[in-house]
Amino acid sequence: MCGISREPLQAGVRRHPCAALALSLFLVALCFTPAPAATPPQFPDSTLIESILFVGNDRTREEILTREMQLREGDPFDPRIAEEDRQRIENLGLFTRVELELLPGAGGVILLYILSERWYLFPYPLLFIHDRDWSKLSYGAALRHDNFRGRAVVVNTNFWFGYNPSASLSYTNPWIHSRHRLAFTAQFVYNRVENLSPNLSDFTEKHLGAAVGLSKRLGSDTRVGAGVGYREIHLPPELGLTRSAGGTDRIGQLSASINYDSRDYSPWPGRGWYVDAGVAHKLVLSGSDYLFAIGDVRRYQPLPGGGTLAGRFRIDWSSGRVPLYNLLYLGYSERVRGHFREVVEGDGRMVAGAELRWPLLKRRFFNLAGADQGDGYANYFRNLPFALHATLFYDAGLIADGGWSRAEQRRLGGFGAGLAVQLPYVELLRFERAWDLAGRGEYIIDMKVWF
Repeated sequence: MCGISREPLQAGVRRHPCAALALSLFLVALCFTPAPAATPPQFPDSTLIESILFVGNDRTREEILTREMQLREGDPFDPRIAEEDRQRIENLGLFTRVELELLPGAGGVILLYILSERWYLFPYPLLFIHDRDWSKLSYGAALRHDNFRGRAVVVNTNFWFGYNPSASLSYTNPWIHSRHRLAFTAQFVYNRVENLSPNLSDFTEKHLGAAVGLSKRLGSDTRVGAGVGYREIHLPPELGLTRSAGGTDRIGQLSASINYDSRDYSPWPGRGWYVDAGVAHKLVLSGSDYLFAIGDVRRYQPLPGGGTLAGRFRIDWSSGRVPLYNLLYLGYSERVRGHFREVVEGDGRMVAGAELRWPLLKRRFFNLAGADQGDGYANYFRNLPFALHATLFYDAGLIADGGWSRAEQRRLGGFGAGLAVQLPYVELLRFERAWDLAGRGEYIIDMKVWF
């Protein structure tokens, strides 16, 4: 529900099945034609909203869109809130582009939302890396639907071989009860995980787990949730690393979380806040329990000229004796640029960062050659986003082992610069050069926004 101690089960997996396709599209951008520019909103003298219309949501149900909006028909028109509503619809991840036009009506203003739907159903081969490490390659197949029945329900099943072979099935319904604004998630996972600890010899962990969660939306930006889960972890019994004899630990989990997200555009935020906090109680059936808690705060401050100053602070805290398979790491899903390939472990963790982001090519939209003619599948290759940004960054990380005193800490720091390319269906591809505080440099190629 809130991202507590996911590393052993998911091992920081980053899956990008459309990366090759999207990068190819970018490299042949000369074959694209610019999409028509959005009509600048014209603010009429009318102050009431006469009607709200949607165009382009061929598969997505209208109720999925209106539930993201604060404004309703008959409300006083507020251009700031109308833009926030547009951003929330865009952040659903169902559309490549969301435009808002204001039309004069007989008794007020008409809000017209023009939508370009994404491709939703992805039967695809899997080829991806783990832990931001290109040497940890996995391959397999998956079937994912991001808008099942037009209700923004995500159904995903996959399996893969190679590094950390796995199979999983997940279901996410963001709106199971309209009156109470509830969301439901369920997941089943089986995977084999290579030992993450750099202090032990190589061995394989086997994980079998299931979890369900329920959350409630409060207002437009806040969600609270709770979840239950169960996991079995099998380790070689001769190592003596499990709480129970025989090499198998059985662990239940109770969790609670709260999340606040006011970011304007989640793939590459330019303004807003993101706050995530939660706690998970691990119930070891054959040993002593332990506890995890997290706090993650991110701020995105717009700058004159179109740039953004982004900052982040996160803490992961534990109580009780944490077993090997639930230790926290720097060097896998959480990293410090400048020490990108260095792995340190412990039972407590802090990470912080600051990043200056400046647009070299502001987000614009293109149509694939021929996609501006005809309907059907051609619609999914219209209004494809591209952007190019320059970045300057500083990262810091701390791992504590057995306590938070300075003697029990390992601290890392690094800085650098890079380029971030926004691509359709992938979101972001980053090329960076980073240095540690001793001046040793490294090159980084990675996907997704850093924070």
